[in-house]
Amino acid sequence: MVTIRQLSNGIRVVTERMPYFKTAAFGVWVKVGSACETKETNGISHVIEHMLFQGTKTRSARQLAQDSAAIGDNVNAFTSKEYTSYYGVTLSEYLPRLIDMIGDMISNSIFDPDALSKEKGVILEEIDMYDDSPEDLVHELLQQQVWNGHPLGFMISGEKETVKSFTREQILAFLAEYYTAENMVLSVAGHFDEEEVLSMLEKAFGGIASCNHFRETRIQNAREALQRVVLSDTPYHREYQHSRDQGVKEQTNAMAEADSEKGGFQGLTDIRNSEAEAIRTRCPVYRPCFCMRAKDIEQLHMNIAFDSVPADSPKKYTLAVLNSILGGSNNSRLFQVIREELGLAYSVYSYASSYESAGLFQIDVTLNPSQAELAFERIFEETDKLKTSDISDAELAVHISQVKTELIMGAESPKSRMNSNAKAVLARGRIESIKHASDAVAAVSVQDIAGFAKEYLKPETASMCLVGPIGKRLGTRFEKKLAALRKV
Repeated sequence: MVTIRQLSNGIRVVTERMPYFKTAAFGVWVKVGSACETKETNGISHVIEHMLFQGTKTRSARQLAQDSAAIGDNVNAFTSKEYTSYYGVTLSEYLPRLIDMIGDMISNSIFDPDALSKEKGVILEEIDMYDDSPEDLVHELLQQQVWNGHPLGFMISGEKETVKSFTREQILAFLAEYYTAENMVLSVAGHFDEEEVLSMLEKAFGGIASCNHFRETRIQNAREALQRVVLSDTPYHREYQHSRDQGVKEQTNAMAEADSEKGGFQGLTDIRNSEAEAIRTRCPVYRPCFCMRAKDIEQLHMNIAFDSVPADSPKKYTLAVLNSILGGSNNSRLFQVIREELGLAYSVYSYASSYESAGLFQIDVTLNPSQAELAFERIFEETDKLKTSDISDAELAVHISQVKTELIMGAESPKSRMNSNAKAVLARGRIESIKHASDAVAAVSVQDIAGFAKEYLKPETASMCLVGPIGKRLGTRFEKKLAALRKV
């Protein structure tokens, strides 16, 4: 059973006992990532993630590494666009040591200037590594362009010159703003005693400060970051405006009522107006684009994207099944046509990139440049077929079964349960049961998939990025092909 509680300072704790295991997973999830940054601070969340392993008031970086090794060496962290996670998996008997170690890192890291200088060098190497990875680069460049000017399009690692410029004072200020009790979720799953764990968590994390002004600061930062963006009246802006306005109304009414009770504001009108503007402004607007980066490599990496749904949309189940049918497996249509039948590419697949207030549906193919135009045409042929309800009951049943199997199998370890529970509480404040998700997937119909494809997989709104051996002539041909699709 999953339980959600709070520490004395308001940090949410989600626990799920799995007594048939001999291990436990623990993670601290912080609602901060590159989407919370400005152009001047892009990459700072990622720097903080690195620095929390570089020494605390009681542990050196070497001691942290030794303590991690002593409990299985499964302590790690990552930064994403919308959150940062510090986590570990260990034997249940070592769980207290894991909690104490990560708690020390979160609360007592010293951010030594010499260590910061050294770690910047490590991060610059990491940036180069991703720049040398065309499969990562083609994805990131496309997201930069479709959300141009919005923090959701920022690179998680940031730009080199920006990372070099960060000072210890900047990092500590950003840490104080975002690493607050309201902005954290602690998640534990596996074999453990619940009351003992809660006591440990209170000891390790109960001293983290609360910040009543966090929400206002975050919204103000987002507004300032987007002041340079002109929201043109694109079809995508019009499409979402009603739902966004409704969401703004509900959120700001709730915020205003809560803060009015606390006496924090003089009147409701000002907060409704200012926060409604800020929340609406911070919604990313999808903009169709074409971009490319020449790389001296053998194969061409092509990534095609369509506007899609946010992570918590009711249509996410339809998207999951559609993705499985189109390109999410070896049995998918794109894999069977592009690779198996035509032999155009070794790698071809589709995937969803879903975030709090926006989403993309992306198709990735890696191939010889001479095969690219035919692959491009066949990809759009396959996306168009989904709109005609030509999916048989048998094909639909296979992919529903596949999605359900992946869903259930993905929930059968302490680490996966710890991750999914934390993300759910962080994003929406509640847990969605596996049964609910499985039933929702099973209810997806051919008509649902056709409707989704018609609404989102529109050639006229497609975006594309190319990375690889691209000459000016090839790039121009693809840009014209994409432009021709948009006129259909």
